[in-house]
Amino acid sequence: MALETRQAALARAEELDFRLAKEKLDQARKDTDYFRSAEAEAHLSASLKSLETIRFYQSLAGRQLIDPAEYLDILIEVRRLLAMNRIETTRSLADPDGAVAAYLAVEDEFTDIGEFEGFLKERGLLGEGPTAATPVNDLQTLAFRMTLDFRLNRYRDLARVGDILASSSLVISAAGRPSYVRVLGLIAEANLKLDYVYEAERFFRLARDVEPGDLNILLGIEKCLSRLNDEDAWWPKGRPSDTPWSRTEARGPSASRSAPGRAQDPPWSPFTSTGASFGRAPPVPGRPSSRPRRGRGRTGSRSRRSGGPSF
Repeated sequence: MALETRQAALARAEELDFRLAKEKLDQARKDTDYFRSAEAEAHLSASLKSLETIRFYQSLAGRQLIDPAEYLDILIEVRRLLAMNRIETTRSLADPDGAVAAYLAVEDEFTDIGEFEGFLKERGLLGEGPTAATPVNDLQTLAFRMTLDFRLNRYRDLARVGDILASSSLVISAAGRPSYVRVLGLIAEANLKLDYVYEAERFFRLARDVEPGDLNILLGIEKCLSRLNDEDAWWPKGRPSDTPWSRTEARGPSASRSAPGRAQDPPWSPFTSTGASFGRAPPVPGRPSSRPRRGRGRTGSRSRRSGGPSF
């Protein structure tokens, strides 16, 4: 069979998978309306499985069988309903299989993140007060609230949490370290958004003291030093030479940070800290990486406003 024929056959098979994913989503919507949580989760999981098999062979076959914008809308709605169904069932922010994290990683609409936050507050999972009022001894809830606040551009609220932590005496257990590192990283990133670079560097370094091998935290320190034009301070004194403080050191002494043609470092993301589950999945070649502003699913077209940081 010729290569073009195989590619066309794969593209048609993906179209059938896409149709199946939409049918399962419609069934899940009906299950949700009638509070059939188990059936809804089964249909949503089947829909997601079909969507994840699509690699957009249509781009190789030169055919437009699946609308990329519709694909992204369906994918995000499936993940949103799956996350909401999981929370509705467990009444907890615990996310052992990463369903909630996966939704937050793909959602790019400011309004929808706000609606998701309202859904959580209605079930008493976030409380009514601001993030700064969340007890610092509940690090998991605090980290989750701060993640939503960061996506909703509430940087000053996050900076106030940093002030509270600075005046508190905390004993962090081994199990709480991932959440604590994520909290410190979010505070640092919020300070960067507010142009408080020195404060951002301080919190990045606090996170590094807790988790020295977290590459995202090290990149955050590098970003701060770059903005302060103090990149020579990147090399901490008294550290053993084999400590992985930067990718430059791992490449050897012949590699220079200022070498021409060096690729730009990826931005630090507060959703990819060590032990955290809020990482964005890497893009799949051929898949759309962003979606145009449009209504999705059963809600129809509605006006949207963009917001939140882009990662």
